[in-house]
Amino acid sequence: MTYFKFKESTKLKVIGRKFPQIETYESGYDFNAEYSISHLNNEEGWKNRKIKTPTFILNKSAKKTDVISSIGLPKFSFIWSEEFYSFLKALKLPEHLVFPLKIQHKEEYLSNYILIHICYPSESSIDFTKSKLCVAERLDKKYDIKINSLSHYYLEKKKYESKSIFDPKIHIEKFVVKENAAYDLFGIGELFRGIYINNSLKRAIQKKGFTGMDFIPIEDLRIGGIW
Repeated sequence: MTYFKFKESTKLKVIGRKFPQIETYESGYDFNAEYSISHLNNEEGWKNRKIKTPTFILNKSAKKTDVISSIGLPKFSFIWSEEFYSFLKALKLPEHLVFPLKIQHKEEYLSNYILIHICYPSESSIDFTKSKLCVAERLDKKYDIKINSLSHYYLEKKKYESKSIFDPKIHIEKFVVKENAAYDLFGIGELFRGIYINNSLKRAIQKKGFTGMDFIPIEDLRIGGIW
């Protein structure tokens, strides 16, 4: 099975004149409050909170795509149209949260969008026995490293824990997904952080004509290249 990184489109012909499509929020939203979407950045930070979303302001020149790019979204949070989410909801999705959303576009308020948050992204979908990993300083590869399993990865990762982004870290050069991946769409938390989908889902999305997303073959993801 072929897999792709699923991300917000940067193609201006698709999204309008500017990327991202949303560059600001309504005034008065408190990002330090108990209800703030900023708590989604912390693992399980959403628990025991009644998260409220701000009103997002869509650029006047932006197109109303099914996936909308925005500044300031928490990690693994995305703006999708309700129609796109309904389509994906019928498939195998990982645990996630959905929040109602209001978007202002010119003088119009759009209420057919949601904020979706993937709760527990991890490296569990990676086939470590077939993937190729290395140690690199930022994008400068230093040497290869053999990782046999997810638990082995966590053990090795501890050797390179540092607060500085300039210190060596484990990176992945060749990315192979497990043949029995549990979901059609899944999140990876650290190595090549992002959302990934299989080829069958990519084709179905394209056939339905949904807009606002790019698909990057995982073979193109590499140190010093596309992330």
